[in-house]
Amino acid sequence: MRGRALIIATSRYSDPQLRRLPACAADAAGLKEVFEDTQIGDFEVSTCLDRPWAEWRQRIGSFFTKASRDELLLVYISGHGVKDRDGKLYFGAADTLVDELLATGITASFIHEAMQSSRSQRMVLILDTCFSGAFARGLVNRDAQAVNTADYFREGTGTAVMAASGAIQYALEAERKGINKIADPSLFSGHVIAGLRSGAADIDGDGQVSVEDLFQYVSARVQGETGTQRPQRWYFGLDGQLIIAANPAPRPGKLSADVLELIASPVCRARMLAVEDLERLLAGQSRALALAAREALETLQKDHDTRVARAAAAVLREAGRASEPATTAGWDIPWWRRKAVWIGAAAAVVVAAVAVGTLVIERGKAQHAAHLPAASTAAAATVLGASLQESTSGSPSVRPSPIKADRDAGLVLVAQASRSTSRGAPPLSTRSDEPRMPAEGLAAMSPGTVFADCPECLEMVRVPGGSFSMGSRDGEDGGSPDQGPLHTVTISYPLAVSRYPVTRGQWRQYRRITRKIGSDNCYSFDWSTSSWEQRTEYTWRNPGYPQEDNHPVVCVTWREARDYAVWLSKRTGKRYRLLSEAEYEYINRAVTRPNAGSAYFWGDEAEDACRYANGADASLKARFSAAAATSGCDDGYVFTSPVGRFQPNGFGLNDTTGNVWSWVEDCYHKSYAGAPTDGAAWTSGGDCGRRVLRGGSWANVPRSLRAAYRDGLPAISANFNVGFRLARTN
Repeated sequence: MRGRALIIATSRYSDPQLRRLPACAADAAGLKEVFEDTQIGDFEVSTCLDRPWAEWRQRIGSFFTKASRDELLLVYISGHGVKDRDGKLYFGAADTLVDELLATGITASFIHEAMQSSRSQRMVLILDTCFSGAFARGLVNRDAQAVNTADYFREGTGTAVMAASGAIQYALEAERKGINKIADPSLFSGHVIAGLRSGAADIDGDGQVSVEDLFQYVSARVQGETGTQRPQRWYFGLDGQLIIAANPAPRPGKLSADVLELIASPVCRARMLAVEDLERLLAGQSRALALAAREALETLQKDHDTRVARAAAAVLREAGRASEPATTAGWDIPWWRRKAVWIGAAAAVVVAAVAVGTLVIERGKAQHAAHLPAASTAAAATVLGASLQESTSGSPSVRPSPIKADRDAGLVLVAQASRSTSRGAPPLSTRSDEPRMPAEGLAAMSPGTVFADCPECLEMVRVPGGSFSMGSRDGEDGGSPDQGPLHTVTISYPLAVSRYPVTRGQWRQYRRITRKIGSDNCYSFDWSTSSWEQRTEYTWRNPGYPQEDNHPVVCVTWREARDYAVWLSKRTGKRYRLLSEAEYEYINRAVTRPNAGSAYFWGDEAEDACRYANGADASLKARFSAAAATSGCDDGYVFTSPVGRFQPNGFGLNDTTGNVWSWVEDCYHKSYAGAPTDGAAWTSGGDCGRRVLRGGSWANVPRSLRAAYRDGLPAISANFNVGFRLARTN
């Protein structure tokens, strides 16, 4: 959904001084059709037709004041505009009386104030009303008073105002014979509707219609037909373009010279890079470039190199699936398994057992964070069927910002023959109870209630309120200064937390709906050079090891995780967000009174980890013989596991420890001195370019899986063992 639109049109007036405007009803019908069309406007449209002034005020006020910051708002007004003796502009409602404008009219200043009070940073106002009078053959004036619209709609952040005429021109309506004849739209609105419906308003051919595109299209046609009426537009505080529609019939755009050069390159790797660039364009916002990307991919899937051909075919197949309705379960066959079908059964086995080395960082020697896996990559096959060989190059030119070292184990990088960890295709969820749709707020729910706000939404668990001791206890094995001082935190407000981390399938669905371009260049470790590097082939689709859609998503930045929460909030009308660091430790420990916790939510014994968490274990040791300081048990997964495969904690939450790190809202601080004690995120001071990670991952040794353990990572960084989960509050 692009945003919300309110169409206000008045064709019938109780005051005989205000002539009927039959075209306004046609304006409203045509505008509603194009703005509602998911292939054009994709707005949530409401209308206010021939309504009294009091309802106008209520609808306009509510429309603007209930908007969120990132919501695009569009208001379209079609009808009479009237001035009083002092030159103040009023819009005419059905019961507006010309002789009593102050009591019965809608002032332009009221709409201006409503817009100024809105939290929205993107607003569009389109006025098809007259502010002066004129006479012309076959045309009828709407009004006969001159007004300068810009005087009434002054500076506002990210605001665009477009009017049918300026200070001295008429907005014109085609004259019709017979009051019962069905009216056509007015001249100005008619061209707005036609330009959007046909796509002709896409002046620059990029597949999208901006306010400026629409203005240029309509202005040229109105002036061409009348010779006198000149539509006007004003922008206030606008940064970039305001896109209000898509071209329903876009033409292929022009690919950049860099992409064209890659496509034409005789080097296979260059054409593989072209496939990756084309995939991003195919999922991008520009429909014209998406069409051009599709045409190029259709050519590349006939490439003489089978790796390039399979890569292009995989992207096109993925795009085709994205246009299909979701299945009952909500997820697709995993990408890496679809790839295996094309490569062949033998290659499928190779992909499923892709060998990925694991790095466990030695105490005192590590240069990277504990959240980074103890892993490296040497694969038999990679994304889109292209073979990856162990790198023989030197250290990468880009690497993650250095952060706190793991104090647990040694730098050992010897990989031995891989063994499959597949246990078959597990079900998407292991729950025995079905989540219910909430009929009441969180405060009315009992702790432990499992619910979902929509059929495809995250499963949420209502957690109890309480207090707990946050940080490492004195003498706790693995404790450090940044895990203290120990302090009491109280969660006194209704809180629900996602039962599992956000999965790869849920992330795929989100990308389908929003068409957002995900991060590429996910950080990975190259064990052949003992260095970290960003690789374009590593994304959430392929983090360097096999995943299914019921595994937690990885290779997601902190900013992308927050965007997902914002999207889900808009989709449900509820408040979703990242957890605060205090909330995460609270729901991980799953205790409700201070001084009641242990090192892990299950107790103090690291050897019990495999019943409750996916961490660095015996299966990791079996694959990589030099891996040190792993737990002695075997959880059966070298890399990520399906969510919900391990026992839940006392709050009924799964995977709060291990599997993947979770982003939280807080800025990174070196200690808890001055930290909030009410569960709030700590977003002042500290290093806010770096955000806190909690919970540990499949690659972390036992000490890094403790409930008190914390780490941080640049907010713009994506790593192949970092994901997220969400909270919901009232």
